[in-house]
Amino acid sequence: MCKSFEDFHKIEGFLKYPEVYNYTDPNIEEIITTFQQTIKIKQKDKKTKIAFCQTKMTQAQRNAEVESITKIEAYKKAEKHIFREINKKRVEMVDNGQFVAYDPYENKLVEMISDLKGDLLDIEMALKQTLDAAFNQFVAEINSINVDMAGTTSDIFVLLSGEFTQFGTKLNEELNKEREQFQIRYETDDAAAAAVLDDYKLESIEDGIDTVLDILTSDEKSSVDDIVGQFIEKIELEAQTKEQLITKGRNTEWGQIMQDISANQHSRGRKII
Repeated sequence: MCKSFEDFHKIEGFLKYPEVYNYTDPNIEEIITTFQQTIKIKQKDKKTKIAFCQTKMTQAQRNAEVESITKIEAYKKAEKHIFREINKKRVEMVDNGQFVAYDPYENKLVEMISDLKGDLLDIEMALKQTLDAAFNQFVAEINSINVDMAGTTSDIFVLLSGEFTQFGTKLNEELNKEREQFQIRYETDDAAAAAVLDDYKLESIEDGIDTVLDILTSDEKSSVDDIVGQFIEKIELEAQTKEQLITKGRNTEWGQIMQDISANQHSRGRKII
């Protein structure tokens, strides 16, 4: 736990440290496992909704494009029919030495083009309404999941903070007892001193420089309190950093999703006319 702490080797050197750690670690592991499982479920739900939204929007665009192309093909077919009629009329009129009156045909084509443009505009407006409705529903649902995930994350780190506090309290209590017992045994006689050093796999005080012995032999009564306090503070700081990274990751992911959808909407000019 928090091996990046500068004096972790001293904390870890206490004989009681593994016992206190093993008492607390299962609780922390359970909290983290529950959190990971919960977030995994919510993340899966989010991906499902994202995929559904993208599929729905893509299908709406395809349907609109098919409808637009159908309208254009119908116009082209009618246009060809008019041009064939014009050509047929031109041959007849030339044979009779007369000129073709193009105005009725031109008026018909202008009317058809106007109708086509109106139809295409209606299709585009209907598509926009469909896309806006799908997008708004999508944003609302994903925002709800993100808010839920943020709440879950916050709750989990509150629980972890509580465990860290209990861990610090228990660690402080046990390490102070160990320090007291060490000093009592070390000051009893040479044999007891040698025996207690052997418990820490040391042959002399000099071998214990920059180890747990710095705390065990300190004249400062607050030596254990100080190092345990710094240790727990470091753990809390790393937990806060982790929470911030999770939040940043979630926000970055959401921002990228919104950017991708927005880019897709801006680049969907179909150029079908």
